[in-house]
Amino acid sequence: CDWSSDVCSSDLAHFFARGPTNKAEKYAAPLLEATKDSNPYVRMAAVSAVRKIDSATAIGPLLSLLRDDTDYRVRVAAARSLASFSSARANKLLLASLSDKNVNVGVAISEGLRPDMSLVGEIRKQAKRVRNWRIRTNLYRIAFAFQPSQELKHEIQKLYQSSQNDYERAGYLLALSSQISSFEFFKEVVLNPPSPVIGTAAAQALVSLNQKEIKMTAEFAGVYRDAILKGDLGVIGIVCAALQDRKLGFKEQIKDFNFLKVAKSKLQLPKDVEVLQP
Repeated sequence: CDWSSDVCSSDLAHFFARGPTNKAEKYAAPLLEATKDSNPYVRMAAVSAVRKIDSATAIGPLLSLLRDDTDYRVRVAAARSLASFSSARANKLLLASLSDKNVNVGVAISEGLRPDMSLVGEIRKQAKRVRNWRIRTNLYRIAFAFQPSQELKHEIQKLYQSSQNDYERAGYLLALSSQISSFEFFKEVVLNPPSPVIGTAAAQALVSLNQKEIKMTAEFAGVYRDAILKGDLGVIGIVCAALQDRKLGFKEQIKDFNFLKVAKSKLQLPKDVEVLQP
């Protein structure tokens, strides 16, 4: 196949992007050449494939694309590929690119960033500086996972309380979901949610926390029971999925399942079929 052909370049780039790592490594040179293609769709596919070759070869070209490519979609793909390497050099440039003129680049960076402890201070600075709430809440999630201090927890909770955007507030809840110290806060929110969006986010945060704290089955079971009886359909669906998870041990912990029958009796078919099934 002739790599100078747009059709061939696109097909090969997509093949290597979705194929095994050893296949991409063998064709590193033509893949890197494809990242310079005039067609942004070819560049996007090639950039996704380049993350599967050796980091020493891939990081330099990806950094250049993140800085200089004229198509924001290619810069998004470059950001995601760079984040997969967990390189200190890559992470520093990724943080510097959070302010890209296209917000989707910053969002992609904040979603994929995998830093080490040395960058937590800079991440916190960036979280306070950025204007986009999606980027901000993602950065706080990373910072709190590395540095779960009471100070940072209170800072995030204060932002949660002051925000007028329910989706932003949901993001702050999820930012706190890596530490068991947030349990009581999540419990209060999921049982007294100011809106459905925040209620389902609190349920998601609780389940995420539960998956890390399997030994607290009794505590989570009590909250889940009370949350289900509140009747919010989104919360019921999220919580029931956790109750079904055998690794979490709820079948052995919960002796009286009557609360599920009570909740089920309030559902209506076909409107509530998605909640009834789990």
